[in-house]
Amino acid sequence: MNGQFEGSGFVDRLTAALRLDVDVYRAVGGDTAATGQAVRVVLLAGVCNGIALSARLGVAGVVAGVLVGLLGWVLWAACIALVGALARLRAPVAVLLRVLGFANAPGIFLAGGVVPQLATPVRVVVALWLVAATVPAAQAAFDVGRGRAIAATREIEATRVRVVHRAD
Repeated sequence: MNGQFEGSGFVDRLTAALRLDVDVYRAVGGDTAATGQAVRVVLLAGVCNGIALSARLGVAGVVAGVLVGLLGWVLWAACIALVGALARLRAPVAVLLRVLGFANAPGIFLAGGVVPQLATPVRVVVALWLVAATVPAAQAAFDVGRGRAIAATREIEATRVRVVHRAD
């Protein structure tokens, strides 16, 4: 890596986000024109999730996938902002939304879950990839080192797991 991401095209940025290239997250964080691209990533991941859900829910699965994707994106940004604030880290909401929008890129592989035998393995791999993608996104948004970004991501993921298990 040369420390800078040169591409501004959607596909270039999407593939770099999939590779967890922190430089693309820095680039989109600082590029207000990338907001639309971040929304497209979230929508694309939501449609792909919806395709997998459509095996059980029909067309409603696609709608649910998109709505859950959009809502999840905003809630995840709020959680990351809260954890960041607790650690005395600040980032503009728009920056968080852009970098976390691109961190949704692994969600495009959720469509593979349309095959029943692949649904669980695909969801597990994508979930881990999404958590991993949050690290360079947080690193770029908060302008911190990888260690601090990992710590913030680990804390929010641990909190999410505690909340989910309490709901059970």
